[in-house]
Amino acid sequence: MEGSAFTELQESALAEIANIGLGHASTSLSEMFASSFHMEIPRVVQTIAANAVEDWDEMEEAVAVLVPFEGDADGMLSFLMPFACGQNLCTALVGTSPSSSAEFSELEASVLLEFGNILNSSFLRAISDLTGLSLLATPPMVGIDQARSLLASVTAQAEFNQTAALTVETALVAEDGLSLRGSFYCMPSRAGLSTIFDRLGLGAAA
Repeated sequence: MEGSAFTELQESALAEIANIGLGHASTSLSEMFASSFHMEIPRVVQTIAANAVEDWDEMEEAVAVLVPFEGDADGMLSFLMPFACGQNLCTALVGTSPSSSAEFSELEASVLLEFGNILNSSFLRAISDLTGLSLLATPPMVGIDQARSLLASVTAQAEFNQTAALTVETALVAEDGLSLRGSFYCMPSRAGLSTIFDRLGLGAAA
């Protein structure tokens, strides 16, 4: 694959971060919904950030919540879920859902923002827990558009275009049957990724 390549140990460490992050997220979501959640074992894939758009069908609509982070390492976290999952989430929490991406109310958008922020913050906390790094989330942003357009806007920044992105595909399922699937995209800067691996004792990223 073109671009950064992870060693087997680095991939294992990233998978462990993903598992811990989703464990944190399951706990937080159980409190938010007052219903127990369990998580599907995530599929963890590395790719070049600019190629992440290929994960989604060309016309598929999605909801994205983006959280830039800074501190001892910097970068971006983003969680994307299909538009239909966003509708189901709004129905479960506020009793209404938009019929199209253009009809989200301020309340529904805030619900999606809070949900995505919980997931991204849980992932960031997992990185901090394992590395001891001080990582600070900046205010989150929510977008509703075609998934490829949303991802392209994230990866358009030159610093990330040739940087490895960690993709974690997962599904969170509640006791009442609510299923929320989506993908995390963890995109540290080049320096940030090297800092994370150095702290884990795994050497700098290639």
